[in-house]
Amino acid sequence: MDTPRYLLSMVLVVSIPPAILFWLVGHQQVALLRELGLQLSYTLLGGVVLLSMFPLLRLRTILVGADLGQSWELVGLGVLL
Repeated sequence: MDTPRYLLSMVLVVSIPPAILFWLVGHQQVALLRELGLQLSYTLLGGVVLLSMFPLLRLRTILVGADLGQSWELVGLGVLL
């Protein structure tokens, strides 16, 4: 059970902050991105997202932290929520 939890935490830690960055830049610069065109806009934003993933991947041990184990009570509560 440790490996799936670690992989899930890695996916979340490495992908969510760049996705938020993609959304923020994409919505703040919509006029500029429309002028650049769809392919160039997604290429630039995709490059920014990939470049922002590398530092997060390098700092994963600090960002994920220690494994505190699993509590089935909290899993059940999470499923209910």
